[in-house]
Amino acid sequence: MKRIYSLLSVSLLIGLSGCLPMTFSHDGEIDFTQYSSVYVQPIELTGDAVFSDLDTATQRYLVDELKSVSGFTQVTDDPNVATDAVLVVRLRVDQDYEYRNDREYRTYSSSANFTLRTQSGTTIVSSDVSDDNEELRESQEDALDEVAHFFLAPYRI
Repeated sequence: MKRIYSLLSVSLLIGLSGCLPMTFSHDGEIDFTQYSSVYVQPIELTGDAVFSDLDTATQRYLVDELKSVSGFTQVTDDPNVATDAVLVVRLRVDQDYEYRNDREYRTYSSSANFTLRTQSGTTIVSSDVSDDNEELRESQEDALDEVAHFFLAPYRI
């Protein structure tokens, strides 16, 4: 009889634990009420897998990603639009070759250093991200996705 009560008690506890509410939240890396708009400068590309340049297609990709996931209410690539902050990104993409079984395999390593600063040049936040992929474009985009996710919009679920 004591064993039956123990089993019932354990079953009841397991059943009740499935009903406990769970909260997932993210507060954001910056104060999006103070810095609600951002200008994304053309991205400086370096490395042995790309032509050193200021790339507007890469800039456009990051702008679109920030519009999609970030807490900024306005994201622009137009330097003439008034914004609260400026995002400066330097993207380095290098390739690595490996030979196995008489076949060449390439891996692309992308690392992005980014700084969000005020219009007057004061650094708000700065960080680095990186990603590897077998496709050049995917490696670049994955690293830029990490930059956008750094500025993920606050949420509470």
